[in-house]
Amino acid sequence: MVATFLATQSDLDQLPRTAFGASLPGQDALWISSPSCPLRRQVPSFVDNEQYLTATHRHDAWRDDPHHCSEISYVVLHDAQIVEEWLVLDRHRRWFSPLIPPFPRSLMEARGVLPGEGSPPRARVRHDRTHHVSGDTVLLPVTSPSISHLLFEGLGCLGQFSGLSPSILLLTHLPAAFVELIERTGHHRDRVLSREPTRQLFSAEARATAWHFDRLIVPIYSFGLHPGMAPTFERIRRSSDPGTESELLYVSRFDALKRRVMLNEDEVAATVEKLGFRVLVCSDVPESEKLAEFASAKLIVGPLGAGLYNCLFSSIQTRIVALAAGLYIPHFLSLCASLKQQKYGLFYGPEFLSYDPHGQRGRCNNFVVNVPQLERRLTHLLDRSE
Repeated sequence: MVATFLATQSDLDQLPRTAFGASLPGQDALWISSPSCPLRRQVPSFVDNEQYLTATHRHDAWRDDPHHCSEISYVVLHDAQIVEEWLVLDRHRRWFSPLIPPFPRSLMEARGVLPGEGSPPRARVRHDRTHHVSGDTVLLPVTSPSISHLLFEGLGCLGQFSGLSPSILLLTHLPAAFVELIERTGHHRDRVLSREPTRQLFSAEARATAWHFDRLIVPIYSFGLHPGMAPTFERIRRSSDPGTESELLYVSRFDALKRRVMLNEDEVAATVEKLGFRVLVCSDVPESEKLAEFASAKLIVGPLGAGLYNCLFSSIQTRIVALAAGLYIPHFLSLCASLKQQKYGLFYGPEFLSYDPHGQRGRCNNFVVNVPQLERRLTHLLDRSE
């Protein structure tokens, strides 16, 4: 038996208290979803150096699509288990393919753990220990701290459970800073459980333990943002203390040494400091200080990446300038700015592709930007804001 509950947009904030309460222990699964709600895209205020775009058709398709549609969806399973990396079993010990995101799916397929097409529905896995969690548990849709947009989507999902007070299960060992963000959504950190005891991803120790749940609530990945998530990010923003932080913020990727490295970032950082920007490396400061910086910022500049997505904790008046290699389309940044109704612009630079010892093209896509041109662009923006 599979039951479906469709919540109206006005009921979205009440999902945990209405739809989740409708699930019964005798049901195999209860699928809950909000209606697909369009999020109108903010188009860039400017795009500098379009000649460096190396995937023009992808950029055109992205810019010509005025709406982004996604759902906030969950599956509720009674008497459920999680085994191996991310194998969710129902009360009949059947595995649910849609509940395994692509990242752990690829790892499980490589190890031969994931049943293939046509395999019996009953998963055949072995484990040495069982850990039981009573009451309601939310499996946070986060697979790795390095996949930034999934972290933010997971935070957005948590906002829907403010009235339920569930346990929150993380399958990976995430930094304490992310646990602090969870706490700022209204959930107590004592309710946050981690299946992975170490920083190693999907360790043998974690795979040897089967987790059993009275009722497991699994958010479904949409790889996007839903308008219903906006209050959660606003709550986190309001929980910070802006104080006297700078209104001009440069978000650095000095700590990113492998992918999308801006090769002349030292020069860029020195230039923006002369313009009055504070240079921030997100990994070097406490979470409270980082949130305060983004909450007070009126103009944010930085290379495209995880740090820049913290604009979700900024105000609607905040403007953003993203620096990027021509290969990338700023899909998730566009969603962040659209959710917050922030203005943003794109500043591209030529990329320098990496190659391995065998001459195969790499994936780091390092790039540079024209510093004098960037300085002129930022000076123009600052003059207009006065």
